[in-house]
Amino acid sequence: MKTARLALAFLLALAGAAGAAHADTKIVARQHRDAFMGQPAQDGAKTTWIGKDGLRAEDDESVLLILPAAKKMYLCDKGRKSCGAIDIPIDFAKLVGPEEAAQLQAMLTQLKPSVAVKDTGETKQIGAWKTRKYVLTLSSAMVTTEQEIWTTSDVRPDTAGAYRDMLAGMQDALPTMAELAKTTRALEGMPILTISKASVAGQTVTTSQEIVSIDEAAAPSGAYAIPAGYAVAKFNPLG
Repeated sequence: MKTARLALAFLLALAGAAGAAHADTKIVARQHRDAFMGQPAQDGAKTTWIGKDGLRAEDDESVLLILPAAKKMYLCDKGRKSCGAIDIPIDFAKLVGPEEAAQLQAMLTQLKPSVAVKDTGETKQIGAWKTRKYVLTLSSAMVTTEQEIWTTSDVRPDTAGAYRDMLAGMQDALPTMAELAKTTRALEGMPILTISKASVAGQTVTTSQEIVSIDEAAAPSGAYAIPAGYAVAKFNPLG
């Protein structure tokens, strides 16, 4: 399977952020998911730290750590108090074995979405930022997703670039999402509000993420370390 370019995206993002600012960048967002397939509606918060030592993105259930110096990524489950370790750059064949990787590649190729994006020209004020609306549509054999993405140019270019690279890097980790990652990097400014409507098997679920604050601050001690008391094992993408 194709080796993901996730690490390069993060390394470039972190280099840009560190080169332009002495403090780390703290980004706080609120998240929402409607009730879906018997699951209740869910609200939560996500805090992302970006600095020279790495990246940490944490919500109510999980912690994502990217540590460029160690060439490691960790996906941590708060409920289980465990972390899955991944070497970067990512090589799925090493994670699951060559036969399983080939099967996964074949499945993902069938699900590869088409990507279309439209700059609507519509603008509105969201919090402290003047934003512009884009509509992005993903269509595949099983799922159709339409996203409203409201971006702003009112934040520093290095912060916006680092955040877009974070989003695109995660998309780029799957070969089928290369076109989406390219589209994300090409957006003007920083995504402040994203509203996604995904249609699956005749049902639609709506999720949203809205950034509420962007600040320069010193990251707390241990921000770029594995949470204390968590077990670490090799990450298994197949469960």
